[in-house]
Amino acid sequence: MENDKSFCLPLMSIDEERNQLWSCFATATFADVCGSFFLVSPAHALVEMNQKPVYVAIDEPITLAGHGIIKNEAMDVAAIKLSNSTVDKIKGIVLFVTPEFVHNHPPGESEQRSEVLGFPSNRNTMKTRTHRVGKSALRYTANDISESFFPDDEYMKEFHFALEYDEKNLLDEDLNSTQPRKMHGVSGGLISELFWNDVHISGRIQGILLGSKKAKKALIGLRYEYILAWIEKNFDAFPEAPH
Repeated sequence: MENDKSFCLPLMSIDEERNQLWSCFATATFADVCGSFFLVSPAHALVEMNQKPVYVAIDEPITLAGHGIIKNEAMDVAAIKLSNSTVDKIKGIVLFVTPEFVHNHPPGESEQRSEVLGFPSNRNTMKTRTHRVGKSALRYTANDISESFFPDDEYMKEFHFALEYDEKNLLDEDLNSTQPRKMHGVSGGLISELFWNDVHISGRIQGILLGSKKAKKALIGLRYEYILAWIEKNFDAFPEAPH
């Protein structure tokens, strides 16, 4: 994986409570399916697009005006087919998810942790004085607790997974104890599985963050394997992106 690129970026819209300044409301990942390129985020997060202008936050924010959305409300996932001009603007800084990233195999017997990468609202807002947008990612490391989490009345093990989220026992990306995090804006963030032993270290993409289930002290992810299959199955239904 290329160090100077990222699998996800913040999505920003107007924050009416902050004098119309921009604020991150969700995180997006990007997928390459059948040679076309898609923005992916939870369906509940992209409700914002029905009412307000939305931008992909890079140095020169990119408008998503005119892009059509396909949603699967039951699975809480949405995708947007990106225009060629949008792809040209982000391809230098974005890694697009492909099956190879999802199906990468871990090295033999190894330790395993999951890592969430997203852009919380409190770290990614337009500054009142300079009108510049700060862009700062949050990384959170956790154990996969799917075996004990399922069965569940909302989520299905076939499509979802669960990560431990105990606010009194949190780890950062270096596996050090850290303080509780403000998670608003991290929905849609990338979740990766990290594997390591004495000889090798590797990773693969696990899915995107949908939200939390506090009663079970868990974060809920949707498997990227499902997302890629869903986009491919509905490929012809996606509106053509604006030119």
